[in-house]
Amino acid sequence: MTSDGHTVSVLHGANDPAERDRIFNDYRTGRSKVLITTNVFARGIDIMDVNLVINYALPVVYGERGAEPKADFETYLHRVGRTGRFGR
Repeated sequence: MTSDGHTVSVLHGANDPAERDRIFNDYRTGRSKVLITTNVFARGIDIMDVNLVINYALPVVYGERGAEPKADFETYLHRVGRTGRFGR
């Protein structure tokens, strides 16, 4: 994405708190136009100007050993609804 001219920030659990704050502030203020984040961070992001959420991988629930994972619709709806400003 950066090679196509997009300003991209990446937010994940390995970022220290100061770095997380800086990255999130860059996105919130528009210095970064794309924010890529892990599921944990995506659940808590609540920014009014978000107009597009893309899930790279849908969340799944793992059952018993050897069983196929099943789609986790509740997590998906929560993630997209909160992050994408549900109803807007």
